[in-house]
Formats: sequence, C-alpha cells, structure tokens
Amino acid sequence: MEKPPPVDEAGYGDIRVLAKGTGIALPGQVLGRVLTFGGHVVLARLLGPDGFGLFALGWTLLKVGTLAAAFGLPIGVVRLGSIEWQKNPARFRGVLLQSLASSLAAGASLGAALFLAAPWLSTNIFHHAGLVPVLRLVAPGIALASTLEVAASATRITRRMQFAILAKEVIQPGLYVILPAAAWLLGWGLPGVVLAVLATYLAALLVAVFFLARLFPELTALASGVESAFGELLRLSLPVSLAATFATMTIWVDRLIIGAFRPAADVGVYQAVSQASTLFSVILAAISLVFGPMVAHLSAEHDRARMLELFRVSTKWTLYASLPVLMVVWFAARNVVGVLYGAAYASGAQALVLLTVGQILNAATGPTGPFLNMTGHHVTWFRLSGLALMTNIILGILFVSRWGMEGAAVATSISLGGLSLASLVAARGVLGAWPYDRRFLKVGAAVLAMAAYLGAIVVLVPSGGLPRLALMAGGVLVVFAAVVWALGFDGEDRTFFQVVRQVVGSRLGRQE
Repeated sequence: MEKPPPVDEAGYGDIRVLAKGTGIALPGQVLGRVLTFGGHVVLARLLGPDGFGLFALGWTLLKVGTLAAAFGLPIGVVRLGSIEWQKNPARFRGVLLQSLASSLAAGASLGAALFLAAPWLSTNIFHHAGLVPVLRLVAPGIALASTLEVAASATRITRRMQFAILAKEVIQPGLYVILPAAAWLLGWGLPGVVLAVLATYLAALLVAVFFLARLFPELTALASGVESAFGELLRLSLPVSLAATFATMTIWVDRLIIGAFRPAADVGVYQAVSQASTLFSVILAAISLVFGPMVAHLSAEHDRARMLELFRVSTKWTLYASLPVLMVVWFAARNVVGVLYGAAYASGAQALVLLTVGQILNAATGPTGPFLNMTGHHVTWFRLSGLALMTNIILGILFVSRWGMEGAAVATSISLGGLSLASLVAARGVLGAWPYDRRFLKVGAAVLAMAAYLGAIVVLVPSGGLPRLALMAGGVLVVFAAVVWALGFDGEDRTFFQVVRQVVGSRLGRQE
C-alpha cells in the first residue's frame, strides 16, 4: 500500500497529496463531463426542443433510477473491498460479486417497474403519449448504468484511478457523442437514439468487468468459495447513499416537474441550459474525490488543524477554478445558449442566469458534503440534503406552474444554494470549520475586477456571437490571473499549482 507522504519542511505535504490526486482526477472528470455535454449539444441541435425534451425526460429518469439502483454500493464496495482485498479472498469475492449482482437486480427491478408504468406516467404525469416508447426503451438502461457505477468504482480498490476513468469518463461518454447522433442521422428516429445510449452503457460495463477480471484474478476462482458480505455492504452503503441520492435529486428533479406542467419543448430547452450550468461543478467533484479520503484519514487521527487547513485550501481552489467561467456564463448567458444550442433555445437564457447563482454558491462553500460525511456527520448531511430536495419539489411545483422554466431555475438555485450554505453552517457548528480568512480577500478583488471587465464588454460589444464569447472568456482569465499574481500567491497556492501541473503533464496513472 502506498503511504501518504509526510508533511514537508514547508508544511505543504497534505497540499501535495491533494494536488496530485486532483491532477489525476480532474482531467478524467473534465473529459467525461465535456464529452457528455458535447453529446447533449449535438442531440439538442438534431432533435430540436420538442424531441430533446422527450429525450431529456427519459435521460433524467435513467439517471434517477441508476442512483436508486446503485444505493450506495459504489461507496460500499470500495470501502469494504479495500479491507478484504489480499486478506480474505472468499469474502473479497463476496464483496465484489454481491455488489455487482445487487445493483444489477435492483436496476432490473426498477427498469421493469418503469417499463410497466410508462403509459401511466406519460399520460397522467407528463401528458405526452409520445413519451411511452422512450421510457420503455430507457428502462433496461437502469440495470446497465447502475452496474457500471459499481464495477467502475470497484477498480478503485487498487488505489489507481485510470480504470474507472477509462470506463466511465472516456468510453461511455465518448460513445455517447458518436452513437446517438449516428442513429439519428441513419434515420432510426428517437427510439434509435435511446437504444444507442443504452449501447454506450453496455460497452462501458463490459470494459469495466474486463478490468475487474484482470485486476483481481481471485474474482473468478469461485471453486475456492464465496463468503457473503451483503449485510456489511448495506451498513456501509445505505446512510451515505440516501444523502447522495437526495443531493443529486435536488439538481435533477426540476426537469421532471417542468415535464409535468409544461410542454416537452420547455423540458428540452431547460435540459440544455441546466447542463451548461452544471458543467463546471466537475471542478468541485474532482477536488472532493481526493479531499474526502484525506479528511477521513485526518479525522481518524484526530488531526484537526491539518483537516481544517485542507478544507480552507480546497474551498479556495474550488473558487479559483470555478469563478472565472461561472462569471462568463452569468454575464453572457444568451450568448452561451446561442453559440452552443442555436436560436431555438434562446428562451432558456434567463433560466441559465438563475441556475448559475446556485452553482456559484455551491463552489463558494467548497466540499462541505464530503467534509461532513467523512468526519462521521453523515446523518447531518442526510437531513440537510433531504430538506433541500423537499424544498425544491415544493417550490418547483409552486413556481413552475406560474413562471415555467424560470420558476424551476429559481427553485433549484434556492434549494442548491440553501443546501450549500446550510452545510457550511453545520460544518462550523459541529466541527468548528470555517474556510474563509484573509487569503480569500484576493478572491474578492479578482471577482470585482472580472465583473468590471465583463460589464465593459457587455456595454462596448453588445453582440458578436462566438468572437464576443471568446473575448469575454479569454479576457476574464487574464484579468483573474493578473489580479491574483499582483496580490501574490500564498505558499500553498504555489505548491498546489506546481504539483497539479506536473501530474497533468505526465501520463495518466503514472506511479511515483
């Protein structure tokens, strides 16, 4: 087992570990998110708002069903599998096989339920008979996608990220850019597009299972026995799973509410702009992926000082990486929508502005969810995320019926922003954690400078399509870098940047 490096003489050992892990996780997650986003852009243009709206409803139910069918097993298989690997082969086989079988069975059951309920859902909830074949074709994908989540996560037992990244962030989204569009161009219609999406999950699942068989030869030695670990898997998985389900549903449920009250075309437009607003949350997700295990280790060692400093640095660098792009989206929402999706989706620009508010609050509060989860306060996170989901559903029903897409965006931003702020307050209350200090003054100065620059562009260049958007994006990065450089990098900033640059520039998965 690779041991974490000790704190170096400058006191930045934890920062080096965080930076190295982020340097590996971030490119893979960014690639996967960008490929999926690209696939949505292509489909939005090919299908048009109405067809893309039907597809979006099926896609959302697929993602929700996948999350429910996996019920935390991607977390449980890593935690329990790491303990049993190379110690108890029979129990290790039980962990892997029962995790895969459970997610497959749960996915198949939910898929069967969706298949049978498709006519009722389409007629009574979403009021569109054309949705029936989409939901019925999506149904088998729940089993494929949930099992892929578990299989890809299980490869991380080796403490190497590249296998999960290749299956989940390269192969599946890479095929997603190609196969659905090809199905449409071949004249197979919306059903062909949905079947092509299922094919992407099947291909990625087969690759993930192949990796498992190669990484763990003992997995196929069934004659040596299989020891059940199902009860322990559930004990580890369910508490965190429910919290993660609520938090993720808070982001997705708005599309289903729009589908219940508005035409399918509105769902299509909202799906497009909501994807644009959440694209940049990948930065927080990548940092959290590394931050979580590090905090769990420091919490177990009762090293509060290092744990709180890691929280501060993670929050600051999430802001550094997210704010420039989010501010461009805020100031140029109509330009972003027009360049990406075309004039047919222009009505979603205001919703994109409103959704960006929630994402800015999410970035500004840092990895509070993993911080609570990994320090033994997962019940607090569970309650807060459940409350956020209930808030989004109630506000969504009230607001969408009156204000359509903009109402859904307000409800989601209130719920997501409220969850972020409430989690931050909870982290301070139970852990005494507060990520902000004088070092964040540079962030405030950079925000003011970027806002001034973007406001000037809005006034001086009121239109211009892609050139204007490029001017805004490129210029804001220069302004941000200039302000931070002029005010001076902190020691941990230089260490973080240096290590991330080294890791990103090296071959993915290279071991030191």
